Order: sequence, then structure tokens, then C-alpha cells
Amino acid sequence: MAPLPIFHGELKASLAAMMAFPNDLEKAELCACWQIASLFNSEMIEQNRSASITRIVRRSAQFANYQNEWTKNRNEGAIVGAVTLAMMSLIEDAPDLATWERAMLYTIDQVRNRKVKVNRSKLEELRTKYEKVYHFWGAWEDSEPGFNERHEFDERLLCAKATNFHNVIAAWNNSRSIEQAEVFDAPEITDVSATREYTIDIELVPKPGRPGRPRKAAPNRGKDAPFGGPGGRTTRSF
Repeated sequence: MAPLPIFHGELKASLAAMMAFPNDLEKAELCACWQIASLFNSEMIEQNRSASITRIVRRSAQFANYQNEWTKNRNEGAIVGAVTLAMMSLIEDAPDLATWERAMLYTIDQVRNRKVKVNRSKLEELRTKYEKVYHFWGAWEDSEPGFNERHEFDERLLCAKATNFHNVIAAWNNSRSIEQAEVFDAPEITDVSATREYTIDIELVPKPGRPGRPRKAAPNRGKDAPFGGPGGRTTRSF
């Protein structure tokens, strides 16, 4: 595994940028600069005209052309995260049912409120596009308990969960001789819990010998509504 690139010493901004642009380091660095610069104020910039601050501000301005792509990629990545989380739940909670096919069918049927429309072929395309960061997106989908009062994620919790998710899924893939893509390795975090929070409804997963898709889930309006459904997780920021 290649180490996750860290731009300008900022893990949170770099993690968010690489999750959105895993195959384009140039855009990822611009994105990280844009996020870092958003924390600066005019007085700070005026008082600190170091080369690094100047570069970050200048590079952040160049990201303006990619903000629509940033939004689209985050929506797409979250879909991949939903598949990853479904697969983690199957492996750990219902190993006899665990297959990528079932994880994808489950996700397609449950993901009704996302801005990205997916079918089987589109989902395969997205999994390939974000394969280097699939574990981070899975952790993102499962990290609601790690969000602070401003609804921003805890990057250390996300890294710990991502590492755990990849270890479990890679071991499952290897046991079945399924080729594992190269992924970005998260910084080692050992002092926070990497326990998975979300569990899929096993009754909605296609069973062996049962033709067709699982039945549609009833609306979940509680706080744990999956995938940003009614009453569930909604707007979150990096």
C-alpha cells in the first residue's frame, strides 16, 4: 500500500482531498489548499507572508474550476462507501451471505435519496474509480458517532476505521482469491476505537436461491436512518 499523501502537513484537508480525487494528485493538492485557506483570515495572511502561506492561498484560488467536480465526486464516493459498509456488515454479521454482488444489490436498492443515480454497471465503474480510497469512504459512511458539534468528521477516527475495514475486507478477498486493488494506507492510529457502528438489515439482502432483488425497505425515520434517509444523516462537512 502507498502512504496517503499529506499536503502541507494537514491530515484532515489531505484526507478529504484524496478521497475526492484519488487518481489526480494535482487536483487533490489544489483541493487541500482550498480547504486549508478557508481557515485563514485576511489579517493572518497579511501578518504571515511566508512562502508556504502564499503558495496555499495562490493554489486555493486555482481550485475554483473544480468545485462542481468536488461535489460530484463526494456524492459518488459516498455511494462506494455504502457498498463498502454493506460488505463489512455481511462479512462480520452474515458471512455465509457475504459477496460483493449482494453488497452492491443491497446498496442499489437502499440508496434512493442520493444525487447520483446508480445501476449495476455504474456502481462497478464507481468502485473502480474510488478503489484506492474505498476503505476511507466506508469509514466516512460509518463515522457519524465521530462527528463534532460543527458536524465535521474526526479524521483520526476515520483513519482508524478505514484501516480496520481494509484489513477485514482484504483478508476476505484473499481467502477467496479475489484480486485486491492497491489502496492508500492511512496513518496509524491506535488510541481510538475502530468499531463499526452500522449494521445492514440482513432480511433485505438477497439470499441464496431467492431470485430477484430484496424487498424495498420501509422508511427509517429514526436517527440511524442509513445513507442520509429521512431523519437520518444529512449534511456533513470535511
